[in-house]
Amino acid sequence: MGTFAFQNAYPDPDDGSANNSDNEEVGDFEIDSDASDAELLELKQELSRLKPEKAKRDLADATVAAQEMTLQRWKRFSEFVRKDPLKLLKSCSVSAFKGYLIWYHNTHPRAKRLNTYESVWKTLRQLYYDTCRKVVEKDIGVEITNYLHGQFCNERGLVRGMKAKHVIGHNGLHGALYYHWKFDTEVFTLELERIQLAAGSLFLAYTGARPGAIFESGCKGIAGTNAALLYGHVKLRLLRPPEKAPLLVLEVTILLDKGKRKRNQPQILLRSQVDCESINTYSRKTITLYENHTCPAMCPILHFIAIAFADNAFHPKLVAAGLTPRTLHSFTPPEGRITIDFVFRNDILETPVFRRTMSSMKGVQVDPVRALSANSISYWMKRLGERAGFEHPLQPYALRREVGTELTDRGVSDQQRNQILGHAKSETFLKHYISSNVVVDVQATFLGETSKSDLIKEIGKLCLRRDPNLPKRLSDEQRLQVHALPTVVSAQTHLEDLKKRLENGFGSISKGSKSPDGIKYARIRNKVRALKLRLERDTFIKVLRDFHSTADLDHMVNQLNGQEPPSTILAPIPHVLGERTQLAHDLFEPATESSFAEMADLMTRLCLRSEGKDRRNRDTFKTDPGPSTCARIPPLTFIEPLQIANVDSTIPLSTIRSTEEATTAGISPRLTADPVARKKRSPTSLMCLFCSSNPKRGRTQSFRRSDSLRRHYRQVHFQYQVGPFPCPVPSCSKIINDSSYFANHAVVVHKSDLGVRADIMKAQRRIVKPGQLLTFVL
Repeated sequence: MGTFAFQNAYPDPDDGSANNSDNEEVGDFEIDSDASDAELLELKQELSRLKPEKAKRDLADATVAAQEMTLQRWKRFSEFVRKDPLKLLKSCSVSAFKGYLIWYHNTHPRAKRLNTYESVWKTLRQLYYDTCRKVVEKDIGVEITNYLHGQFCNERGLVRGMKAKHVIGHNGLHGALYYHWKFDTEVFTLELERIQLAAGSLFLAYTGARPGAIFESGCKGIAGTNAALLYGHVKLRLLRPPEKAPLLVLEVTILLDKGKRKRNQPQILLRSQVDCESINTYSRKTITLYENHTCPAMCPILHFIAIAFADNAFHPKLVAAGLTPRTLHSFTPPEGRITIDFVFRNDILETPVFRRTMSSMKGVQVDPVRALSANSISYWMKRLGERAGFEHPLQPYALRREVGTELTDRGVSDQQRNQILGHAKSETFLKHYISSNVVVDVQATFLGETSKSDLIKEIGKLCLRRDPNLPKRLSDEQRLQVHALPTVVSAQTHLEDLKKRLENGFGSISKGSKSPDGIKYARIRNKVRALKLRLERDTFIKVLRDFHSTADLDHMVNQLNGQEPPSTILAPIPHVLGERTQLAHDLFEPATESSFAEMADLMTRLCLRSEGKDRRNRDTFKTDPGPSTCARIPPLTFIEPLQIANVDSTIPLSTIRSTEEATTAGISPRLTADPVARKKRSPTSLMCLFCSSNPKRGRTQSFRRSDSLRRHYRQVHFQYQVGPFPCPVPSCSKIINDSSYFANHAVVVHKSDLGVRADIMKAQRRIVKPGQLLTFVL
């Protein structure tokens, strides 16, 4: 357990009892009455050292982090009332506890629910117990609880009860994945993230696990530990029963359930490191998943195979022998067995299955170590639900609640349900997981008719409240209305005043960034941005609610007026990548063994590709970006340096309009270019040599301005440069030492436009000839 900052935080309630001279018996030992006083004193001292101390509670890391946070809040509250934190806590005063709740409400204005303050009171009682080694007196606890539910709640208008517990069944998940693959225009940095979103949703639905058991948890005390589902926690097998088609199965072992992380010691997390006798001594559960040829989009095996092949997770001997997605079903188990196991590489067993992306010298790549966070998968699912048209947020816990509800309806015992959901007792499910919609056909029960419970259960799920015409984002007019609100205008005006003051005093904002006004400007600028984002988010939520409240009404009114109802069938989306286009068609059709293997191969190739991103319009895809500007502008023509010795002083320089007139006046310009180069730069984007040469990208990274291209080189590619590297252009074999040499090489050899002409004219003031090294830094 964590160590708090209080002095003497754990006083011994039996302090001083060891010196009691009347105690002639310690534990099971009897003191010999014939022993001398010195021997008796030495024996008592020895036995007192053997006396076991009161054991401290072994709490979960998240609980320890919550108590540390409660301790820091209690210290701030003590500073507010000018009291000693330790003495104030030990006093166990009702007025102190009530004052802490009032102080918490004043410092956390967004906490509007009663159960939030119940959790605050609970953690404060835990802090008191771990500090004073005794529980809060019963009378005090009852008085504070009554104060919370009575006067405190009524005076502050807190919301009682729990939030609505929405669930999503297999139809709703199927609809979300259908939109995800066929119509979604969201652009991911790598297509692997699109596959991870689908695979993660299926794993959460089929295991009933919490997001923190599959992905890296975001709870304080656990975040950053990189604890997630590893390749060593799964086992891929081929099941070939007699006279039946072969079937791939996946055994998933969940070790990171809530409250059970410390029981599963890190040194024995891998299946290969645990002997058969010790498996049952640790809190773990294994769930078996299998192929689904009816709807491959709902098949977890297909997505896992694609991720595993993209990670090159299988043993090198299998890969060298020709293991591919098309040969997974071709194996025959040894005689006397009906299963055969696929072996992973030893060095990948401790690698998370789902991992996040990272920036590297070659662009965005999959991080080899860091696990994908549960916050990321929750955000992706929420955004997918919004785009797919769900009325309520699509959350991982909606899948988990559906699993618990279905287990109860199918007659699974409470013990088995608690094992699957990872609950210590059944009360947790009844309090936090059961849906507010009654799934029993009460009408049929009363009438004695056949129950229609299946229909009743579907009514309360998210799938029946999905509208594909739901707004995806705020319009420009709505955003302008948000920015015209008085609070935003007032904050923006204050920011503009600070900006003018900095520009008048220092010449620019960057020069005065270290001054008090500059620091204040940066702080207020961040607050204004956060204010705009929060108001835009709240406005968008209001727009969605208004849409759902009026969509059915408008639809019925139009039909009553004789108007044809608008079509809800979405138009096909032209995807950039051919693999995704083919998968969008095949994933929702029944599959055979050969078509299943072909989809696994397509999804594996899709993992390694990227759609790219059109910076100007994220909903449109530009399939033919065309040649870059730098490829169309001819190279500069260098001539002799400027000659001004024989200048004709009778000709005013302001009258010179052409090169011929300058030559007549005796002025020879030192640098000229073809007429095409002197024209206004074409709006066509410039191309990044690294991104345009990356075969994993479906498009090239393009820019309008040379300084944007230089910033892209600096922040994306050269930020991670270590030592020499080859030229990114496939047809060039040049080895480049640093970014300065790369700038020279890109301009002179590959005719890239990095804005070097202005730098040469203004900074170097000299002639740069082809092949000469530029002193130019990106």
